[in-house]
Amino acid sequence: MSSLLALHRAIEYSLLSSLIVRLMNCRIATTVAWCVVSAVGVLRMKCVQKSVTNTSKRVKT
Repeated sequence: MSSLLALHRAIEYSLLSSLIVRLMNCRIATTVAWCVVSAVGVLRMKCVQKSVTNTSKRVKT
């Protein structure tokens, strides 16, 4: 009976650990995605600012 209980505990622990690993992987993936999105947003902002300054220079001259 005790071996059955131990087996049940082991299964619970393995399920819990796999769930934690999945959550960690999901968190890492979301972090990477946020980094990529923010980097792309910053690059777009810089490109927009460059184009705006270029057009304003053209308008002034």
